[in-house]
Amino acid sequence: MIMNEITKHDFNAFLVAAEQGDTKAMYMIGYCYFWGKGTRKNRKQAVIWWNKAAEQGHTESQYWLGECYEASLGVAEDERKALKWLRKSAENGNISAQIKIVFHYFFDKQRPISALITREEAEKYCRMAAAQGNCFAAIQLNRFKQDPPNI
Repeated sequence: MIMNEITKHDFNAFLVAAEQGDTKAMYMIGYCYFWGKGTRKNRKQAVIWWNKAAEQGHTESQYWLGECYEASLGVAEDERKALKWLRKSAENGNISAQIKIVFHYFFDKQRPISALITREEAEKYCRMAAAQGNCFAAIQLNRFKQDPPNI
């Protein structure tokens, strides 16, 4: 399915599956609401559906919940909840979440979320992303090597 071509019929089919507990369909309902695909844009509803899927371990929903809480999209900004969901997604192997945490650690020091990320955590997710072939992570690993932790 091409995401730009989601119709109202597709949305309704996702909704039936989501209401029956299908986490991928819950994610898709969130996606549709977030971007206004097959339905009217409603970021609060997107967050509700992504939360349902995220609670059941859906990695992409966890990532998008982190994004929503970080940028105040459909919910009030909450750096701790943002990082909670980004961490869950990163632990489940989501490269985008892993890189987002590393990016905050190195490049986003003015944001409160960066103060919540330890060097050890950033390095761990950097290694995980690099092991999956992410070039940004591979380059950033050198920064950890050049600046050893204080012991």
